[in-house]
Amino acid sequence: MRHGIRPHRAARGATRGRLSAAVRALRRERERLPLFAEEVAAEQETPEDRISRLDRDFLDYEARQRGLEARQWRIGRRLLHDVNGRIRTVLLQQWNASSVPAEAAYFADHVRTRLRRWGIIEGKFNRHGSRHPGLLDEADFLDADELRRAWMSPYFDAAGVQIASSRTRPASYPDVPLGAWKIDRSFRGIHGRFIDQLVALDPGGLLLPEGDYSKPGYNPEGRAWDAERYAQWMRDGQEPPPITVIEMESGALSVSDGHRRTAAAKMIGRTIRAWISWTVDTDRRDCAGQPIKTGLTYELVKAMLDQALEQGSGGSRSGATTPSGSA
Repeated sequence: MRHGIRPHRAARGATRGRLSAAVRALRRERERLPLFAEEVAAEQETPEDRISRLDRDFLDYEARQRGLEARQWRIGRRLLHDVNGRIRTVLLQQWNASSVPAEAAYFADHVRTRLRRWGIIEGKFNRHGSRHPGLLDEADFLDADELRRAWMSPYFDAAGVQIASSRTRPASYPDVPLGAWKIDRSFRGIHGRFIDQLVALDPGGLLLPEGDYSKPGYNPEGRAWDAERYAQWMRDGQEPPPITVIEMESGALSVSDGHRRTAAAKMIGRTIRAWISWTVDTDRRDCAGQPIKTGLTYELVKAMLDQALEQGSGGSRSGATTPSGSA
């Protein structure tokens, strides 16, 4: 890997030329205030002290610059460390073939810019510090069926008979960190197996197809009463199970499951955890020639990353997919 080394620069010390320059500089300071020349002279440093002060300032500046450069190298290398071997290889190939100076700031910018362009960092998949799903192995995903069974276990016995209701008994949910990903291994569609990400959302910005149960007077089937009960459970410290949200083609987020939990969160003014299905473009086109969109799948996100790497390494690839918006 190209790696420039910052040359060591030492203080020059009190040379004859610098002493002469210091004497002239001090004289100019006195001449600017001729009426107070004696007072200025009394407060002035000696030429030797002036040079020593300038050298100390120079050495301090050099130390700060060297520290800044070292920090930029660490940032670039940390970004390289966080991606897999194939991405790292492409990034290093591009860096070694680049004509920009082999300096730390250029290197960090080279890595960061390309990872951002490929949607690997600083995109919608990176909420709560989460890694891009294309960098994860399948084993790193939580199993959607296992999570659902753990969630439903207090309400159904081993035979599948309902023994309790979530409308009257607070629901529990496995301890899952924000930013985690789950995969539905029980179903494989034409684009693969769907993956969802756990995020925290403002309930006020979500679309509610069933209606907003937090609005006064809107209480179909007593659902507003349920929402009020859920809100009280939240006030008492109960954490509700995550809702399910779908990203629409417009980019809006729509609740598909958990309208009462969403209304409860709105009532008490807090965020709500949500499993969100991100929307991406596919390689298929509709009658108007526009890409057909679908929920994010494990296979699609791998194809998206493969396409970015093929383009980044100078290759070409057909039939791959691209993310809708910035991912």
